[in-house]
Parts: sequence; structure tokens; C-alpha cells
Amino acid sequence: MKIERGGVDMTELEMDKVRAEIQKLFDDAAKSRAESEKFKAEIAKVQAEAAKLMAEPKWYPVAIGAGLFGAIAAFVKLFL
Repeated sequence: MKIERGGVDMTELEMDKVRAEIQKLFDDAAKSRAESEKFKAEIAKVQAEAAKLMAEPKWYPVAIGAGLFGAIAAFVKLFL
């Protein structure tokens, strides 16, 4: 049996093949969207880790200075 759609004659078998291919394309698109979301999440995680690593060195001089100040204060209190 031939079906006429938009001026094109197609058999049922051809229509089924086209439908199956369209469904496959939809499934592939859904997989691609899922992978894209996964990559976005991984990128956000890496960016957060990078921000943390960039912020930590800023506090090292403060910690060293506070320790040195405390050591000097203890030294002064003990010996003066």
C-alpha cells in the first residue's frame, strides 16, 4: 500500500524505517544532552577546585605572620 505524504509516495515499510530513524535521532539527541549536562557538572567541579586552590595560597602569609607574632609574643613574655 502506498501512502502519499507531502507529495512523496512511500510504502508502509519505508514509513516505518523513517519513523525508526527519527526515533534513533531523538534518542541520540537525548544522550548528547545528558552527556552535555554531565560535562557541565564536571566543569563546575573543576572550576570550584581551581578557585579553592587559588584562594589557599593567599592565606599562607597571614598564617605564618600570625604564628611568628605569637612566637615573638611568647618569647617576650618569657624572657622580659
